[in-house]
Amino acid sequence: MEVLIITVFCSLILVVGGLLLFFRSIRQGDFEHGDRLSLLPLEEDDNSVASKENKGSDGEGKGFLPDHLST
Repeated sequence: MEVLIITVFCSLILVVGGLLLFFRSIRQGDFEHGDRLSLLPLEEDDNSVASKENKGSDGEGKGFLPDHLST
């Protein structure tokens, strides 16, 4: 019976400690970096540079294959 009490007590201490650390990290704003990274793909690209890179010498698009893989 004493082992059960010690196990429950240790489990409660771990849960309380985890919750305290979780709320502390939310308060410091540690998770805001993920929001910024998720919005990066929404930034507009410079289409003129991308269109020039995908053009071959004959003016047709090469696609996305590297030079050593495209024929």
